[in-house]
Amino acid sequence: MKRLIFLFAVVILAVSVSCERDSGSSSDVAVSIAPNTLTVPSAGGTFSIKYLVDGNENVELEPVCGETWIGGWDFSADSVLTFQVDTNRGGARTAVVHLVSDRLAEDVFFTVEQGDASKVYMYDLENAVWTARICKFDREETIFQEVNPELQSELWSSYITAGEYADQYAHDWNMEHPDDLISSEDALGFEFTDPEAVNPEMRTFFTVTFNDGCIEVVDGMETVAGGATVVRIAGKFTFDEETGIMTVADTCNTLYDREVRIQFSKENEEIVYDVIYMWHPDYLSYYFGTSDRLGFVLANYDGSKCYIPHGKLRYYLRYMGPYSDEEQQ
Repeated sequence: MKRLIFLFAVVILAVSVSCERDSGSSSDVAVSIAPNTLTVPSAGGTFSIKYLVDGNENVELEPVCGETWIGGWDFSADSVLTFQVDTNRGGARTAVVHLVSDRLAEDVFFTVEQGDASKVYMYDLENAVWTARICKFDREETIFQEVNPELQSELWSSYITAGEYADQYAHDWNMEHPDDLISSEDALGFEFTDPEAVNPEMRTFFTVTFNDGCIEVVDGMETVAGGATVVRIAGKFTFDEETGIMTVADTCNTLYDREVRIQFSKENEEIVYDVIYMWHPDYLSYYFGTSDRLGFVLANYDGSKCYIPHGKLRYYLRYMGPYSDEEQQ
């Protein structure tokens, strides 16, 4: 009887040891992830990370995340996890995604950081082309500098505010179009031609290109008879993501170099571009101070007076795509 009890104890011990050994061997799979931290724009979209299972073992991974703005997990591509990130309409936010399996030797996770909806980040600008939909004027801080209608490069010492211009323009328009009334707000801006417009009689544009740490700002117009393009700003820049201020060493003018500071912000999916400081030589600073000016001359309703707007000019830029050497040539 004692021998039987001893044999039974040995069998139980053997089974126990065997189970512990199997459990250890099934939980020693290592998984590596790249990148460990993924930064995504506030617009959201589809993103992916790569993962590598040690020894190419067949391990089923389950993503677990406590945030509802990230999901749509897809493992259909080999060693790639693809997922969806919702549009962010608030402040910066972070999600931690754990890859769970009972065979993992240690905790595996990655972090997704999504930018503030109101801020512009370097990843918005790097090797990208943006074009203006509209330049909006401020009623008080945008000044309309009168020019000679016959020689528009001749500046006159006569000014009105954008509000005064818009009020008069709307009044004159409404007198002529009682069935198609507009408000002063409708005249507080300059709309550029839609890039997708088919064969317009005249195309106006304002394009901002970022490439290899440099910015180039050009505007102009095109007609059937020809066109003109002017480089307004070009040079290397530094950008402070916290303040949204870009400082440019502008070298586009052959007579002088200058410093330009641009304030960037974001509204919905558009970037707002606003020059807050621009050095001018004396003959221009007398008229424009340290402000930017619109590259187009605007007439009043009957065409009797012409103006160059300057001061507070807010350009609303739409993303056109990545920078391409071929398209810029």
